[in-house]
Amino acid sequence: MQEVQDQTWSEIPHVFVQGDHTAKSRKDDPRLESWKKIAVMRVNPTGSPFRPAFFNEINPVPQFCDEPWEDIEKFGMRVGPEDVYFAIFAAPDVGLELIGIYDINDPAVKNVVLF
Repeated sequence: MQEVQDQTWSEIPHVFVQGDHTAKSRKDDPRLESWKKIAVMRVNPTGSPFRPAFFNEINPVPQFCDEPWEDIEKFGMRVGPEDVYFAIFAAPDVGLELIGIYDINDPAVKNVVLF
């Protein structure tokens, strides 16, 4: 999946994140709150407007926020059991960087905005 998506999405800032195989599937537990890992990302340059999105093999059509976000230094997205791409829709000069994968209760990410 990664190679194909990297070619398809070469113009869209995105990062690939391996799934948390300890997380329950949405069929077994539809509450995303049960997913305990989050991918924390940074938009460069900070303050640029963007719309966060995600997609994977199960949901190949990107799901994204309707309204643009801005003035956000870092943001996080929950990591489920499947490998996933996180992306942003933004101006051509805006990039996306994966800072790391954290436990949702880690004090280092307590102020991170979640999508």
